[in-house]
Amino acid sequence: MEAIWLGPYNFLSETGAVVVGSADSIEGGGFQSPLLCSRPTKVFGLPAVNEAVAAHNEEANLVARVRGGDEAAFESLYLAHHNELWRFAYTYVRSRDVAEELVQDVFLAIWGTRATWEVHTRVRAWMYASVRHLALNHLRHEES
Repeated sequence: MEAIWLGPYNFLSETGAVVVGSADSIEGGGFQSPLLCSRPTKVFGLPAVNEAVAAHNEEANLVARVRGGDEAAFESLYLAHHNELWRFAYTYVRSRDVAEELVQDVFLAIWGTRATWEVHTRVRAWMYASVRHLALNHLRHEES
């Protein structure tokens, strides 16, 4: 079983399950009598990982709801990220109106392609990358 090491004796398996193994499971190259839990779960003794798993599950749920056309989920996404994305866009373009337009374009793109929208990273990272891309394109076209 391929796994990602999360810390002492804690792994995230290919299926997304948290595996809590013993010292023997690491040294032996396999998992000997691990406790296999499906998401969402708590990894005992690792509050930071517990919070990260919970945040990931909540974010994945929000993306799924947006993909399903849930306007309340989309509004929640908008309200949670609009201001920080606007400030980020403003650092590039130095125009309030253009920064707002870029952020609106990102949210319009999300809503317009919601049925096929796929996020392979965190939603926040995806949106920041989109805003940055649009801002750089704007600056590139502004120079010409």
